[in-house]
Amino acid sequence: MPNVIIRATFPKNEFSPADIETERQERLALPGVISCEVTQDAVHYLLTTTFSNDDDGHASVAAANVSSLSAAGVGAASLAKSFPTPRDAITLCIETWEGRWQANPADSGNYAHCQNGSTKLVGTMRGVTPNAFARFHDIDPCSVTETMLRGTVTSRMAADIAMRDYFEKYNFHTLLWCPIVDIAFDVSFLSGPGRGIKMLQELIGADIDGGIGPQTVEALELFVEGHDIKESCDTFADMRIAFYESISQPGTKNAQFRKGWTNRANWARPSNGTWWSRWDGWVMPHPAGSSKATGLVKPS
Repeated sequence: MPNVIIRATFPKNEFSPADIETERQERLALPGVISCEVTQDAVHYLLTTTFSNDDDGHASVAAANVSSLSAAGVGAASLAKSFPTPRDAITLCIETWEGRWQANPADSGNYAHCQNGSTKLVGTMRGVTPNAFARFHDIDPCSVTETMLRGTVTSRMAADIAMRDYFEKYNFHTLLWCPIVDIAFDVSFLSGPGRGIKMLQELIGADIDGGIGPQTVEALELFVEGHDIKESCDTFADMRIAFYESISQPGTKNAQFRKGWTNRANWARPSNGTWWSRWDGWVMPHPAGSSKATGLVKPS
């Protein structure tokens, strides 16, 4: 059976509020689990069919769902092709657009905001700012140094930070994983989660509050179900460019970044085969609002 990504929810009823985070961390450590959310009455997975098992035998249930979908012809095109996982997507963005080291004083992300209220110029490695590095390692941003960033921030660590402190922390893992969420994830890594979420909400017609909750989840699925995905990606790229141009007017300190930002936005368009070839053939994996434990999104 092809190795695909499944979005799956399994009922539970024994978790106390105190146990939820422990349960989530244990499940995140299982082979094949991309992300996991645990509530008092359910476990919500984004997982691949390499998912080995947990105490409840969810792997066999997940595999059965893929088999039944394939037999029914639902999303069959997705079964035949490999689509990017969230980690795949952000890793490609990091390796394509984030330089190794830069310490431009005009880039506000290069400054550490210390716990004592002061700031200092440090620099950024592979898109990881001093503040992001400090959050990931639970240290004072003032203790972050150029040597520390240069010596430890690999592409893998940058992706780890993006996945934990952007994708999971801000609930991107609860959304239908699709090309426009790929774009929103990149916007969030470049310009902050609030900006990426608000742009996505504007695109899909959700309340623009900068937070991902049930209303945004539903609005996204209804939008994707009712709109051409390639046209939607182009619209999102146009929105990004309009924003970047608005904050990089000639004569401002951000003017020097305009070309790079707009090139990055244009890169995530269907007309760019390097980006779109990974998504070409993707289709809506389940009806909007469906609670079925399905969600063909990718072979890995």
